[in-house]
Amino acid sequence: MWLRIHRLLVGVLVLSAWLGSAMADEPLTSQFPEGKWKCGMGSYGLRECFITHDEGKVMLDIPDGVGHRMPLKGQLLGTDTDGEVVFDGVLSGKYVDFDSDCATEKTTDPKSCLELHEKARRQSMRLVFQRKKDGSWRGTLPFFIVRGKWNGMIAEGWYRHGATEPLRLVPKKNE
Repeated sequence: MWLRIHRLLVGVLVLSAWLGSAMADEPLTSQFPEGKWKCGMGSYGLRECFITHDEGKVMLDIPDGVGHRMPLKGQLLGTDTDGEVVFDGVLSGKYVDFDSDCATEKTTDPKSCLELHEKARRQSMRLVFQRKKDGSWRGTLPFFIVRGKWNGMIAEGWYRHGATEPLRLVPKKNE
C-alpha cells in the first residue's frame, strides 16, 4: 500500500517538475512579442516602449522624448523560475539623472559635467521582472544618481547615490 502511494507521489512530482520546466523553457521571444509595449516608471503613467528581437535576444528600449523618467536599453534574460525574467540594461538617453549643479548649469567647468554624465550613462542596472495575472510584468529598478564632489564650482570627483524605482511592462493590447 505504502509503495503504491510512494510511486504515485513520485510520479506526480516528476510530472509537475516536467510541466514546470516546459513552462520555464518557453522562449522569451514568444513571451515578449516584438513591437510596441507600454512601460510605466514610478508614479508616471504608461508610455510607449519597444520590444525587439535581435538574433534570438529580446531587447527592451524605453526611449527618451516620450515622457519616461529615465530612458533605458537592455536585454531581457530568462531565468530558471517560471514567470520571471531579468532586465540587464543601461541608461540610454541624451540626459541622465545626475548632478543637479550640472543640470542647472551652476558650474563654470562644463567638461567636468560631461565626465559625470558619461560615468552615469555607463552604470549597469539589473532588475527582476515578475509576470502578473493580467499579463503585465513588474519589478523594482535599482539605479544610481551620480553626484559630483565639488571644490567651489569645479567638480573634483564623483560618487554614486543608489535609488530604486518601480517599473511596469505591459503588452500594448492590455492597456
